[in-house]
Amino acid sequence: MPGVIHVKQGETLTLRFTAPEVPMGFNLADFKLRADIMPGKVTSLELTPDKAGTFTFLRDVFCGSGHEEMSETLIVA
Repeated sequence: MPGVIHVKQGETLTLRFTAPEVPMGFNLADFKLRADIMPGKVTSLELTPDKAGTFTFLRDVFCGSGHEEMSETLIVA
């Protein structure tokens, strides 16, 4: 996952995820967006942010060493 995603408020984006070897999870709680990401499959989520700000998204399924430090940021302007 990228460290930071920049998007404009009201702009629709499609997030596409793959997991290399182990199941993972994506959670952007501020927008009630969550998905399981399974190895060998592409998981797609659409998001149209309706509020501006800086929001943290997490990998919410334990995936191995360093998992606790895995969080990224969505910036909506």
